[in-house]
Amino acid sequence: MPESPVGESLGRTTERLLRGLRLAVLVVTVTVLLIPLSFVRHLNVYQPLWPQLVAYGILLAIVAAEAVLVVKQRSWPAIRWAVLAVALGAALLSRAFLPSGATVSAADWVFGALGWMGVILLLDRSLWYLIAFLALHEAGTVAKVLVTGPATSDVLLNLAAGSLGTIGYPLASGIAALALRRVAVTADRASQQAEETRTANAVEAEVHAHRQRRFADLYEAASPLLQGIAERTIDLEAAGVRHRCAVEAARMRRLFAETDTAANPLVHELTQSADVATRKGVVVDLEARGAWPDMPVSIRRALTEPIVTAMSTAVSEARITVVGTPGVVSVNVVADCAPVDTASGGSPVRVSSLNENGFTWVEVQWTTTPSPS
Repeated sequence: MPESPVGESLGRTTERLLRGLRLAVLVVTVTVLLIPLSFVRHLNVYQPLWPQLVAYGILLAIVAAEAVLVVKQRSWPAIRWAVLAVALGAALLSRAFLPSGATVSAADWVFGALGWMGVILLLDRSLWYLIAFLALHEAGTVAKVLVTGPATSDVLLNLAAGSLGTIGYPLASGIAALALRRVAVTADRASQQAEETRTANAVEAEVHAHRQRRFADLYEAASPLLQGIAERTIDLEAAGVRHRCAVEAARMRRLFAETDTAANPLVHELTQSADVATRKGVVVDLEARGAWPDMPVSIRRALTEPIVTAMSTAVSEARITVVGTPGVVSVNVVADCAPVDTASGGSPVRVSSLNENGFTWVEVQWTTTPSPS
């Protein structure tokens, strides 16, 4: 379904804002990792050094992968959860080998970097995932301070102050992404509603135009007949006139039936046309077997036109059968009427007819599935 101009504009604007936010998060993360290079300036503090190098390399690799995804305008695949676990493992490795008292100090480089790793990996997911990740990060930091110490008031105050940035800013980024996604959902719903309204209006206009054309065709066929009856210029006792009257009456009933809401429009239209024949004393037997798909009005009209002509001109009886088989819908009638014109006029149905001993058999078939080439 094509988008409306307003919905499309809002959707594109929201996408640009989300991409801009993602790029901003990437820049902030790179800045936190590389500037002011707290990791490099404290190499002499780390004993041993390899755990910090491994952890730092893991987080840099995640940032590099995010940069590639941003350039390609792709989101993280399902592997994000494994990468998230690896990032947490890298933080635990770094913290495990930090010397006593170095936690939440300038040497604790992972304290400020890990939260942004969560934003990178969870920006397009539910905000609760990011909240849980940041809570886990904060709980690990508090546990490290309490276990290895010193848990003095100065250290705890430093932890609280630092958490405003290490937890607060990543969380704010997640909240901003959530707000933008809600804007995108609202824009998409507005676009769909506008398109549905336009489609409904277009369908209504087309149906109205179709009915106008049908009434115009009916007027051209029935008007001379009605005018002749009104002016008494035609003989109502003539067989040809009665034949024309019966056919036009049946067509009118079918036209009115086309606007009805029925579970089976094809059978419904045949039933309405059969009422005309019944009123003039013709016994009509209508039977439907099988099933068939929904069909356009033009197909139903092509299927019923010869049948309506036969039953409306029958003398005493007409037996109608509708059969639906896989791939084919067949409508046939046996009536004591004159031969019926089988010219389909290029319609998508096949008409067959046989006249013998005063009875006429007519079969109209429509192939519901195209034949293999």
